[in-house]
Amino acid sequence: MKDVMRRQFVAVGLMLAICSCLPSLLSAGTVVDVFRGHVLLQAESGERAWYVSPKFLTRFSIATPDEFTSVVRRVGLGISDANLAKIPAAGAPSARSDSTLRTQLAGYFLVQVQDNGEVWYVDPASRTRYLIDAMTATTVLASLGTRVTDGTLDQIPTTVNLDVPFTTQAPKGKWDADHNEFCEETSVLMVTRFLRDQPLGTANQIEAQLQAMKRWELTNLGHHYDTSMQETAQFARGVYGVRAKLIVGPTAQDLRDMLDGGHPVIIPAAGRQLGNPNFRRSGPDYHVFVLRGYTTDHRFIVNEPGTSKGKNYIYSEAVLMNALHDYNKGHPETGTKVVLELSA
Repeated sequence: MKDVMRRQFVAVGLMLAICSCLPSLLSAGTVVDVFRGHVLLQAESGERAWYVSPKFLTRFSIATPDEFTSVVRRVGLGISDANLAKIPAAGAPSARSDSTLRTQLAGYFLVQVQDNGEVWYVDPASRTRYLIDAMTATTVLASLGTRVTDGTLDQIPTTVNLDVPFTTQAPKGKWDADHNEFCEETSVLMVTRFLRDQPLGTANQIEAQLQAMKRWELTNLGHHYDTSMQETAQFARGVYGVRAKLIVGPTAQDLRDMLDGGHPVIIPAAGRQLGNPNFRRSGPDYHVFVLRGYTTDHRFIVNEPGTSKGKNYIYSEAVLMNALHDYNKGHPETGTKVVLELSA
């Protein structure tokens, strides 16, 4: 069967020429959002097929059967027969169709956990599912794929960038004493929403969540300013019921490994060592943010709640690892190097 699949994928190269080419008219800030969950066919060099993961916001090569299998293992979602039946198979509309589920899973590879492990692809355009095997792989790639230029493809990263929702720690734009200190709470909120695949909601809803965490902290910790990672883990468990794990002395590779596993990381830092030009004055003594991805040139991608320009903000690996320190009773510059990983 593997040889059959290999021949099927080779055939893709012959079929790409019949696909229409999408002009490269998209800005860098929108390309990933436009193509999340899509199969893209490289038009100019290599005739390679790529998959844009809606979870990682990055592209994976699926030009060979081995690559395709690896990508499905890494980003595929398990699904029960009951839920799969709510997504119509292509050409066979189902009376049990669930529009919400179809929208939620559009662009994903689904692995049927109760049968023989069949793999389905939910086309983001029609929101119907296609069986992916040796007989259908070529059809999916050629008929559902979008042919793009190298310039457009280059705007979609090949490294990890988890789809962690972003908000500042002052969702209503009011930077008062509380909101200047809500970085820990905001980071926990962003990560828990990612883990549960839930939106952050309106500014009022975000504010309500921050205030709920504040109340829990005052009741159970006696304060809510400048919580250490251990205290942050406590209120994350207490408010959201998530599991919380402290990792002491992580290396940069440890952080990348966690991201590769689909886990964003909450980072404490000596804020002034970050050198963020968007901070007021020289920045906070102690600060917390979310690590969501990395690039191949030794940079980390973060959600930085301390500024409205914080979504997908970039810190160099050297800067982040140098600034990484726990609160240490108001002396973070000498605090323990520790990070917090939450899981559902």
